[in-house]
Amino acid sequence: VLSAIKKINNDLSGLKKDEAYVVRKGIIDKSEYPNIYSSAHKLTAGEVSGIIKEDDGLHIVKVEENEPARQMTRDEATLEIHRELMSREAEKRQKAWEKELREKAKIEILLDKIKKEDIVPVS
Repeated sequence: VLSAIKKINNDLSGLKKDEAYVVRKGIIDKSEYPNIYSSAHKLTAGEVSGIIKEDDGLHIVKVEENEPARQMTRDEATLEIHRELMSREAEKRQKAWEKELREKAKIEILLDKIKKEDIVPVS
């Protein structure tokens, strides 16, 4: 993933969608992600980190903006909380939808009904 990001000049919008990784935007909390926090603070705006290991997995960070710590305004905090809650709700809904689809799915494997001459080799 890191080499793909570098090939597209650190423009994450050009990254192909893949279920192997998640792209998200947010503010890094030092207590939650100490390794990401310390690595990100060494970067300037627009730079991409190397691979950073945290307890929950591997991360790659792109610094959009690096500003000194400050108290968020009420509007900024409200927006951040709203984004986080919407993200969680969207993820819950997606999992529920996938579960619903799997429960209703009917899968039949009909290999015994296929003639050998109908099989086209894939190269």
